[in-house]
Amino acid sequence: MGSTGTGKFTDYPGSKPKQNGDLTGGSSGIDECARAFSSRLEDVSACTYFTTTANIPPIGTSVELYFDKRIIVRTLDGIDLGYLPTKFNYLKICMDGGYIYQGFVRLSALGAIPVIEIDIAPIS
Repeated sequence: MGSTGTGKFTDYPGSKPKQNGDLTGGSSGIDECARAFSSRLEDVSACTYFTTTANIPPIGTSVELYFDKRIIVRTLDGIDLGYLPTKFNYLKICMDGGYIYQGFVRLSALGAIPVIEIDIAPIS
């Protein structure tokens, strides 16, 4: 048993065909780029919001996604909150294709390990 993917971003659903016409990515017919999702963020304590305030944002804080080596969640003011888990790496292709993602903080808990969960949806 194993994977049939190539280990490239083009293996993810919603990816564009290669120039020579070979098909890549999902065959389910569902546009993964157009789907909303929820996620817990990673490395919250290492990101700017927490390191500068020693706190986490309140529930309802508006957020957006952007890419800089990883997919990062930040406030609309541009303050990094945390990273999306790698299972969402396919969103890089969506973002390169013009999708913009925004949402809000749905849960935040300050403890030994700060926790932030978000709800995100494409806006275009």
